[in-house]
Amino acid sequence: MTKLRSGLGIADPKFADRLGPLRVVFDLQESDGVETARAKVTSRIAAATARLPEDQRLAVDAAFSQTGPFRGKRYMERLEILAQQRGRTSRTMRRWADSGLAAVAEALLAGAPRTIRDPHWWTEELKVALVLDGPTPEVLETRRVVAARDGLAELDLAMTITEADADTVLNRVTFDVIYGGVLHVVAMESSDRVRLVLTLPRPLARGSAHEYTVRARLPADHELRAHYVCVPKYPCKRFDLRVRFSPADPPTAVTRLVDVYQRDVQDPVTAAEAVRLDPAGEVRTCFTDLALGRASGLRWRY
Repeated sequence: MTKLRSGLGIADPKFADRLGPLRVVFDLQESDGVETARAKVTSRIAAATARLPEDQRLAVDAAFSQTGPFRGKRYMERLEILAQQRGRTSRTMRRWADSGLAAVAEALLAGAPRTIRDPHWWTEELKVALVLDGPTPEVLETRRVVAARDGLAELDLAMTITEADADTVLNRVTFDVIYGGVLHVVAMESSDRVRLVLTLPRPLARGSAHEYTVRARLPADHELRAHYVCVPKYPCKRFDLRVRFSPADPPTAVTRLVDVYQRDVQDPVTAAEAVRLDPAGEVRTCFTDLALGRASGLRWRY
């Protein structure tokens, strides 16, 4: 859905090219012209937003550029127009849009064919080590996946680097495979989220498992937001997270988040459980059976 809202939204003449597998959700046919495709998408989105609160419904409308004032404007411009109309801040508009889009995606996928809802693979175990006491912030991700169909040859992955722009993510963040395949940095999916594809050493049969480790090194001068969360696109049975803080600058508080909306990760009102650093300045926590599209992990403050 984030691809659909980017740029000119559905006002873009080539918007349908960005839908990928979601074409099935909107019942798009190869023979459909631009206006037919736009009408189908608009109709499905309108049905999915019918029961949303007015604020979210308006934000979704602006996000997809569906009505007059927003057509021909880029995503952030559309939200700024809505912010002025409603007498709110752009940040509030982004929150309304994110929450509305999450509800739309859930409604659309609930009515999608089973082949869309079922993943091509799922995660048996994800182990992440976030190291913050080195010369540069570094993330080590080890994932054990299980193929849900025969012939699985690649994994479609993504990583969000908070507070980073496209130039930083594509040119200054270093992605390395320690083992388990060949990694390709494909493109930005949003302003700070990059799409990655891992080509496996050999295709997997259904039920076969594969493990890989990827490392991401950030620029020394880049400051992440004070959290690390997993937002699973496909089922994830176990998520093991370790964070090592600098002993010279430890956080004053660390809290554990379980299955929260991604937009609420930094909201101090969001329920979270306090956890303690060990004598080495580290925190470890585990999660099981993560909720799809929800955030689980740690946040901290200094």
